[in-house]
Amino acid sequence: MDAGFFTLNFRPMKLFKSIILAVGMLSVFPFAQAQDSPAQGSLDMHLQVKNMHLWRGYAVTEAPMTGLNVAYINPSKTFKVGVWGGAGFNGDYREFDYYVAYNKGGFKFEVWDIFNFSPGMPTKLFDYDQKTTSHFIDVTLGYQFGKSFPLYLSASTIVYGRDLESIPSSLPGVGPRLGDNRYSTYVHAEYPVCNYNGYDLKLYLGGAFALAGQTQNFYASKSNIVATGFVVSKSLTIGSYTIPVSATALWNPELNSGNIQLAVDLF
Repeated sequence: MDAGFFTLNFRPMKLFKSIILAVGMLSVFPFAQAQDSPAQGSLDMHLQVKNMHLWRGYAVTEAPMTGLNVAYINPSKTFKVGVWGGAGFNGDYREFDYYVAYNKGGFKFEVWDIFNFSPGMPTKLFDYDQKTTSHFIDVTLGYQFGKSFPLYLSASTIVYGRDLESIPSSLPGVGPRLGDNRYSTYVHAEYPVCNYNGYDLKLYLGGAFALAGQTQNFYASKSNIVATGFVVSKSLTIGSYTIPVSATALWNPELNSGNIQLAVDLF
């Protein structure tokens, strides 16, 4: 194929629509094949209820919410493809995401298409124009060290979508956005500290910067620590049921804010 022809006709929006279609096909095909053959993999469905939703230093919603995850997992449990949706009890928050994930030997690689269509945000699901879309494509590379030193490190970069330099103040979150892609990157470290009377304690720290060199990034007005705190988790036994529960305390030095999130995994 002529390189010049390819350059002139390449459209990122069409590319990401094709990726979404491919992810959908990957999701459906294994489901159909696995009905009578466990060797083909498994389906997973998971419902979580929270008093609020914290994500990378943000309080995405301060209202109680639910998060539902539906996925296909391959037989070796190294590959997962699925969808995740969140909804606030008071209607102020709505999210619908697609993702693919690969885990092996401590390494993790994930690609998420994150679509927040809460009130005030664009609501067109198939709009991938960077100037107007509510989507952003987030790529994560992480590594989990061994049991003797159980440190987890990751870096997540927004490679496409609503991560441009400028949004008109009169239309926050709506656009048209201006400027170049910032490639905002969030780096994260977490370490389990101890287990006491059935409670697990984990510490974490997260920072953000613009990989393309801009002062502002998706998470902060400048490069800075945007998330630090701890997570306490415990599995509650009620009759024959085991229900994981966790409390996440968050301090954000950049926003000068703090929150605590309670999450209950119903199944």
